[in-house]
Amino acid sequence: MPDVMVNEAPGDDVLRPQTRPGVGLTDATVVEAPAPAADGFLGETLAGLGVAGGQGMWVQTGLVESARTGRVVAASGATAEVELRPSGAAASSGSQISLQAMQRLGLPLGALATLRVYVN
Repeated sequence: MPDVMVNEAPGDDVLRPQTRPGVGLTDATVVEAPAPAADGFLGETLAGLGVAGGQGMWVQTGLVESARTGRVVAASGATAEVELRPSGAAASSGSQISLQAMQRLGLPLGALATLRVYVN
């Protein structure tokens, strides 16, 4: 059964069933964390303010499988050194970022931000 009903086009009054991304994936189809590129680039993620993990500069993401140091770069070019924490989710899932890291990057607290994630 679908999770949500959506209109497929603007002005379309007919609701059609649509399954949320990731629903029905098996362990065999889950994308694992990528290997870092030569410059440490892991990928991009959409991040919002996180609540887990308390104080500090961190990003919880599916782009890593174990905690490690790294950095994130916002669309503005602002950079923050952070602890990259595994989220346990697929690499393509969104991420959470600490309040202190959001402030360092100059991001609005209620916004979602696209971040480029690098491992040191």
